Amino acid sequence: MKCTETKSFFVTGTDTASGKTLASTMLLRAFNQAGYPVYGMKPVASGCLRTADGLVSEDALKLMNNSTIKLPYKIINPIALETPCSPNIAAELEGCNLTPQIILDAFRVLQRNKGIIIMEGVGGWCTPVFGLQGMGDIVKQLSLPVLMVVGLRLGCINHAAMTLSAIEKDGVELVGWIANHVDPDYTQSEQTVSCLQDLLGCNLLGHIPFLRDPTIIANLDIQSLLE
Repeated sequence: MKCTETKSFFVTGTDTASGKTLASTMLLRAFNQAGYPVYGMKPVASGCLRTADGLVSEDALKLMNNSTIKLPYKIINPIALETPCSPNIAAELEGCNLTPQIILDAFRVLQRNKGIIIMEGVGGWCTPVFGLQGMGDIVKQLSLPVLMVVGLRLGCINHAAMTLSAIEKDGVELVGWIANHVDPDYTQSEQTVSCLQDLLGCNLLGHIPFLRDPTIIANLDIQSLLE
């Protein structure tokens, strides 16, 4: 791939606290270190902070701070909700009418920039955003390859299997995954990763150790994503 092109990926997780933002940030840094312009996007965020400039997501700010060009916040996070719960419920409580077009319009603007776009999902793959509908239709419409962050803890194999099944049911492709060691007391990480490699059937891009300094670039193998 040349820098005159745009390539985009969607980052999902096995659950809400699997480490999508940390992984997305490290992906941005890894691609940037490899010489590519990079842009992060958090299309939907709940639990946003109310500021003088409006509602702001800390996750979206982290992605912005690791992007090549600082674009308007509304392009990076077009749907910002204050209530810290599922976006469909937060939108109902706050009287917001959410539509996929809000995200599609922002993405098209972001897509004008050449390089790598990392779009981070909200919650897990099936987290409702538009009524009971999640982000699957948008990911399919934009033909985004999917990267899964697996938070290594008790139950993560089941969560990863269900996430994979839902991704495939929505007609999109899982092209890579990242192991995030979220539980320091989980002693079966090595065996779990081995099992997940067989289960997921795509490239393991790398490991994020527990409490890794987020300013350090994780040793992620992004080469397979550029082929």
